Amino acid sequence: MATTLVVIVIAARESLVGLKTVAGTASGAAVVLVLLLVVAIVVRLIASRSDSAWPRWSLAGLAVASSLLLVIVVVVTYRAHTASSRFADQVAKFPLPATYHRVDADQGDPQHSNEPQRAARAWRVPAGATPCADIKRAFAAWTDQPGQAFKRGTSCAVVSIGGTDKSEVSVSRDGRIVLLEMWLEGSSLFEF
Repeated sequence: MATTLVVIVIAARESLVGLKTVAGTASGAAVVLVLLLVVAIVVRLIASRSDSAWPRWSLAGLAVASSLLLVIVVVVTYRAHTASSRFADQVAKFPLPATYHRVDADQGDPQHSNEPQRAARAWRVPAGATPCADIKRAFAAWTDQPGQAFKRGTSCAVVSIGGTDKSEVSVSRDGRIVLLEMWLEGSSLFEF
């Protein structure tokens, strides 16, 4: 019962204002745990009327399954809430040509700065470079996730279209800065 309550609290908190990946995992685990709790109550009632050993083994199995689900939810929650440090390591490996020099990420045109777990890195576009072609090649070499290239006004961008870890690399409107962002999407029941 305690495991179910802990997971329900995590699911409720993350659903209100948290991370979608945690809210989804915890909500799914909470549903399974409620079902396991109902089964445990039924087995407990049967055990009170039976002298057999199977109800004890069944309850032990249900306790182990509940504990495993709790561990999964806790691990997902921890990894999601520490994602920005993991993202910082990944964006540092983005393979732009050596002629691109790193600048402060605030110089770019951030699109996802309001996401709760985020990392960003920016580079100055060198004279004579073709940044749109460079970011497409670098993005394809950098990630296994499928990417989609698109135009944003006079600039261009490539965005990941799969997985829970989102990423986007874009060229600023003036064509002088390349910005790479990685993030996890937030969730909120209050957003419409």
